[in-house]
Amino acid sequence: MAGTLGVVVAVVFGVVSVVSGPDQPPQAVRDDALLDRIEALAKQLGIRESVVRTFLQEIGEDPNIPPEEHETVLAQLAQRYKEMQARLARLEIDNPDLAPVLDDIRTRIDAGDFDGAERTLNDAIADQQSTRQRMEEDYARVRDRLIQAGLNEALLLAETAEVRRLRLDDLGAAALFAAAVEVLPDAPDRPDVAERRVGYRIDQANALIAHGERRGGAEALTQAIALMDKVLADINRATTPDTWAALQNNLGSALQTLGERAGDPARLEAAVTAYRAALEERTRDRVPQHWATAQHNLGNALGALGALAVDPARLEAAVTAYRLALEERTRDRVPLRWATAQHNLGNALGALGALAVDPARLEAAAEAYRLALEEWTRDRVPLDWATVQHNLGNALQALGVLRQAPTLITQAITAFEGAREVFREAGVSHYTGIVDSNLARARRVLADLTGGDQAATQ
Repeated sequence: MAGTLGVVVAVVFGVVSVVSGPDQPPQAVRDDALLDRIEALAKQLGIRESVVRTFLQEIGEDPNIPPEEHETVLAQLAQRYKEMQARLARLEIDNPDLAPVLDDIRTRIDAGDFDGAERTLNDAIADQQSTRQRMEEDYARVRDRLIQAGLNEALLLAETAEVRRLRLDDLGAAALFAAAVEVLPDAPDRPDVAERRVGYRIDQANALIAHGERRGGAEALTQAIALMDKVLADINRATTPDTWAALQNNLGSALQTLGERAGDPARLEAAVTAYRAALEERTRDRVPQHWATAQHNLGNALGALGALAVDPARLEAAVTAYRLALEERTRDRVPLRWATAQHNLGNALGALGALAVDPARLEAAAEAYRLALEEWTRDRVPLDWATVQHNLGNALQALGVLRQAPTLITQAITAFEGAREVFREAGVSHYTGIVDSNLARARRVLADLTGGDQAATQ
């Protein structure tokens, strides 16, 4: 689906700002090919065409989302949209007193009317708030109803937060999840209330992480870390081991992102600690795929720390973690995740090879990249394919220099040229510039090795 999505999104974004004119649709919208592409995209994602147009407009109007992320963000929004549809259907059954409101919200969400859904939610929140405030006048008599009203208001606030996330407003969503926590009643005898409080705090932290990662907000990531530390201190690991492990994993992700951006080894060390803590509960025997994910994340943090600190031991540990992950993250089970692990294994091996001037490590890195390319094909995931081609070029160039082998340099040039072509087509100028620089260096190296006679390498 990724290849098709890339083409459709690229075409649609050229006219998305005029897709929903109030009167006569503009010529661009009447174009049959464009309509066919939108229809095909809607079918692939399993959502309505009107919702696809709404999402494309939200993405196209957000300057913080680079073109290479359009496809991923659209797929994420479609998945979150379908999850919200299913959740609202369940909530109507579980919350009969909110059934009319939830039915109206679901109808609007189904039609892609997010403005209307949020208005309905805000109206319902106001109603529940009014109900809650009236109940406070006679707390002892109506305590159970007061608790339920608080739960209802929190639920509606949380669903409003989910609408905000559909609209790429993760920071606004985090504030709404925090508000949901605040309106939950003080009911120590009600475990369901405590569970809801933990859940909303985790949702708030996840929204802050998403904002920090997507928009480069260090403050949001710092807030998420503090919030997860608080939740970890409050919950009982023995009774909620899966929640505890998931929090440790997400804490590691936030710490790693901050550490990589700031070049902060202390943050990266803390990320390593968090991932290892997650592995204490996410054991291979109990949850093999979660275990593999935690091993892969541990490899990422160790690799970043090893590269930053120029520490071969950390890079060796990263290689070990990736290889353990690949024992469960196999190609036949999860081919794209297998390719991701192969790519990251190549990065760690390449860094080790360059640091130790070790041709065997560089050869192993090149082999890992080639394996990744068997699943990350140009048609399926062009930008990922280009990234691996670029990294393969780096490994081949380093190996060619060590062995004074023009053939390897020629292979590196071929890899760089393929990566550059895709990055140029995608309009990703930053990556194109990096590849151009490495390509120019490879050509200079080849000229030095052949005395200017590049034909000798053919």
